[in-house]
Amino acid sequence: MLGEYCRNYRKDKGVTLREVEGNESIKALSAFEMGRSSNIAHFFKYVALSIKHGEFHSFINGAIDAMNKGE
Repeated sequence: MLGEYCRNYRKDKGVTLREVEGNESIKALSAFEMGRSSNIAHFFKYVALSIKHGEFHSFINGAIDAMNKGE
């Protein structure tokens, strides 16, 4: 659920996987978005994206909601 939320947030902002990831491989980040990786370090890249867009609090609240729905 968290990866899907991050994917939707990224797409809503019109940002590519490469832009979120930077210079590293996008395979691991894609796996996180698709629920095939639970590496929480990827989540912090989306937190940074939300800060860049001035939406930290709403992003975190949405992430919490997404995690609660996954329970």
